[in-house]
Amino acid sequence: MSIPGKRIAIVTQDPANYGGVLRLVEYIYRRAEAAGLEPEILHYAKFLEHPELHASLSNLFRGELNFWPKEKKYQFRGMKARAIGAWFPEWEPQRLRPNAIWRKALSKYDSFILVTGSAQTGLPLVENKKNFIAWVSSIVEDDRRERLDKSRTMAARLERAGLSSVLRAELKVLQSASRILCVSKDTQARVQKIIDRTTERWPFPIDSEKFRPAANQAIATSRRFLFVGRADDPRKRIELFFAACSALRQIHPALDFSATVVSSADPNIHDLRFRAEWVQNAPDEKLIELYRTSTALVLTSEQEGLGIAAMEAMACGLPVISTRCGGPETFIEDGVSGFFVDDNPESIAKRMFELATNELLHSKVSTAAHKRIENNFGEHVWNQKFENMLQENN
Repeated sequence: MSIPGKRIAIVTQDPANYGGVLRLVEYIYRRAEAAGLEPEILHYAKFLEHPELHASLSNLFRGELNFWPKEKKYQFRGMKARAIGAWFPEWEPQRLRPNAIWRKALSKYDSFILVTGSAQTGLPLVENKKNFIAWVSSIVEDDRRERLDKSRTMAARLERAGLSSVLRAELKVLQSASRILCVSKDTQARVQKIIDRTTERWPFPIDSEKFRPAANQAIATSRRFLFVGRADDPRKRIELFFAACSALRQIHPALDFSATVVSSADPNIHDLRFRAEWVQNAPDEKLIELYRTSTALVLTSEQEGLGIAAMEAMACGLPVISTRCGGPETFIEDGVSGFFVDDNPESIAKRMFELATNELLHSKVSTAAHKRIENNFGEHVWNQKFENMLQENN
């Protein structure tokens, strides 16, 4: 049953951050439309994307006298969005607290869903006493530990100084949500470490009509190993992927293979001991081609809330070799639909070699990977559940 005229606010981080959260937002936006709702994205504006919306020290130093935050309505990838400015956004707690613009904006909607990595983004909903569902993929500690431990920049020092406020905001949001939906069993476990509440597991559904093996797909004749992720994110550990490829070259020098990195950030593939290429911009069509023609996707992360790229690769019949980083343990069956490996190059290289040289093994894992995603995580399994949830929230 549709609910014409009902407006739903999807509260999230700035979609210009891209990454996995944007994929969740795009999915919820489509499901809200399918449910007969009128969705709009609400977010604090990323300073680099919308500096004119903020009353900031940076603007002041440039001689721009913006004394009041502003808002801006715009379109992002075909979705209606509203960016909201802040006072002094250089200090992260200021980017969480609701201001008058938030209060006015939130008054325009009939229902609310928070779609985010970690939950502190939803503080404006709490402070304005809105009833909302939270769909989360991580917690603050996991999002930031690796990066803040390694970074010594002024921005990192400022972020560490505001961290206690951010953690309090995260807890407050999780305490206030009417329901907490987690993208994986690992996210559930991590959320329940910081709050004693019932959570539900709602993974990101894969469009298995789009991400699927090619008709009469044969085993790729070129041995190529794929890395998909932000090369500049220390949690992704691209250096471990490169080390595994180097180990494979050293242990099996006669094996002809290449590596492809799909990343918006430069992976610095110079002076490697194996052939490598960088694909900077890969629309879905290009990704599907790579998934269908590679030997394996190698996921070397320290922590993943879920691992959408790995799920899409599996849907296309591409075996995944993954570290035990949390999210993939929701959808990979070790030794059946993919492989888990230890966090060392030799362990990863061993599985890479097996999949590159054992056609029967590759074929079995490829078939099982596709079936695993299609039967358990396909949109045809989950779409109606999400639409019902959004309608019931009105």
